[in-house]
Amino acid sequence: MTDIDPEESIRIEAEKLDAARAGLGDAVRHARAEHGWSWADVGRVLGVSKQAAQERFGRVPEVIMVETPQGVEMQANVYNVAQDEGEVVRSRRPTP
Repeated sequence: MTDIDPEESIRIEAEKLDAARAGLGDAVRHARAEHGWSWADVGRVLGVSKQAAQERFGRVPEVIMVETPQGVEMQANVYNVAQDEGEVVRSRRPTP
């Protein structure tokens, strides 16, 4: 068995996970917008309640590009707390 660089392996798997999450979000939006699926329909397919499906996919974060010393990065400002795979996504409430 070849020794795999752990840093490279983690980076690759993280990229695949990000792509899978984005693809699932796209599929849910397509099912709802183009095929009239309800949150109950989405929840049934994912094995969760309609409320859980709506909480996970119903909020769209504001995406901004930020210049950092390492280059330009994409960051999301989420104004409502959302969850993805049980992880709280960074949340920031708008200032009045």
